[in-house]
Amino acid sequence: MNRSLRFLWLAALLGICSNVPVWSADIFSAGAGGTNIRGNWSANSTWLGGVLPGSADNVYINDGDTVIVNVSVEVNDLSVGSMAGGSVLRFSDSLGSVTLRVAGNLLIMSGSVFEVRAPIISTFLIIDTLFVSGDFINEGSKLEMRSNQTGVCNLVFEGPGNSRFKSTGAYDDENNEFNAITIKKSETGRVILESDIFLGGGSSSTPATNCYLALRRGIIATGSFAIVARSTRDEIVVGGSDSSYVIGSLGRGMSSGGSGTRLFPVGDEDGYRPIRVRNLAATPGGATGHNLRVQVVRGNANPSGLPLSGGIDKVSAVRYYKLTYDQSPQDPGTRPEMSFDKFYPSYGRQDGVAEGNSNLRVAYLDTLLSEWKGMGQVVASDTTEYTHPPAFWNADSLPGGMMLPSGKSGHIAIARASGTTENSLEYDPTDVAPLAPVVPTEFSLSQNYPNPFNPKTVVSSQLSVASNVRLVIYDMLGQEVAVLVNERREAGRYQDTFDGSGLASGMYIYRLSVGGFVEARTMLLLR
Repeated sequence: MNRSLRFLWLAALLGICSNVPVWSADIFSAGAGGTNIRGNWSANSTWLGGVLPGSADNVYINDGDTVIVNVSVEVNDLSVGSMAGGSVLRFSDSLGSVTLRVAGNLLIMSGSVFEVRAPIISTFLIIDTLFVSGDFINEGSKLEMRSNQTGVCNLVFEGPGNSRFKSTGAYDDENNEFNAITIKKSETGRVILESDIFLGGGSSSTPATNCYLALRRGIIATGSFAIVARSTRDEIVVGGSDSSYVIGSLGRGMSSGGSGTRLFPVGDEDGYRPIRVRNLAATPGGATGHNLRVQVVRGNANPSGLPLSGGIDKVSAVRYYKLTYDQSPQDPGTRPEMSFDKFYPSYGRQDGVAEGNSNLRVAYLDTLLSEWKGMGQVVASDTTEYTHPPAFWNADSLPGGMMLPSGKSGHIAIARASGTTENSLEYDPTDVAPLAPVVPTEFSLSQNYPNPFNPKTVVSSQLSVASNVRLVIYDMLGQEVAVLVNERREAGRYQDTFDGSGLASGMYIYRLSVGGFVEARTMLLLR
């Protein structure tokens, strides 16, 4: 194929000569062939061919290169490093704060660095912001979002799709420590953890750079991991609602100077069920980082029929709370245990709680796991009510508290007073509004992930109506190398895996055809 014909073929394939979406370019930092560069993002010399990245472009920081984000920018996918590592993406330590918006995925490759720096003039603050709509995967040697409390980068998860988060390496004050995190997803987007997230402790001397967790919209699903707000300040966790809470384990620093009550905006797949917990005045937090981790467990709180005492004859068969005390990994041993004496669980119709009665109770199961014990009411006239967000139930404080050694768990559940029947504490489906599947409103083809890849990558697409779908891989000469999809599909979101085993390293094109809709993107196979 001669040069002119090849250009025309590529133009037609990528939609340049039609009304289909514009193909995004792949922009590389300028270092190559053993010659590394260190340059500002805004400098043409930083980029191969002198082309500054645009909002639709996929950006790659070559191995060994250092790029300094000195202006506010927006890109599609961003990859720091490729194979050998040694790349650095750094926010500027000048006086100005900037934003970096990644509309796709952020990947920090093995051996590479993503970091912020404290300002050159120590009396100033730099508060940068990183927006991520896709996945945030860190396999690098250093991820530092907080430098000396004066240079920080706040993280915002946004966009309609799910965002996976994973970061390798141990947590300390110079690696894997986050500043502020905001969950601001749209539609049904979630943040799904594949490793822990630790937010730093903050300082009253620099309140503008405090480490807060803001739940605006979207679920955080922690799985077997946790998101931990280490600060002992009460206002550090904000938000929490039916549309934004934690499914899984949420850790909070408790009061460091006496007793303090903290809100845990947690829930399960059926709904938002926050709880408030107070630590006993005799066992304050002692040091930032000593945290209580709370999660909602969906299921019967007493499946083995443990004895019940303290004026209760049943505990919830719907859900309960697991409370685990955890020492800071930075200063273990300074507080080997902590006690908790007040618990305010929430409830709703779904929990088998009847409105307008005073026979609800709170029960606890300590680390001995031998008996559920009821706690009395503070106010005899306290009555149940249905509210949104759900109401909390008030109970007497527990004399001496429930003591939890580090790494050990206790449990809290709603219960009912002995001899009463108003509260069944069995699952009531009438309070559950089934979620209608979200049907995409348009056709689209997403950037493959990971990219670069070796040898497998995933291509995501969405269909707004049932259609005949063809998804094909081409090399740069226009030769077809694989057909991923050639079938009729219903409306929805799809992920297809491409295996490049047997193919040579290089750039490839993948092209989605759905009726009159055509979109193409490039992918990079590196061996």
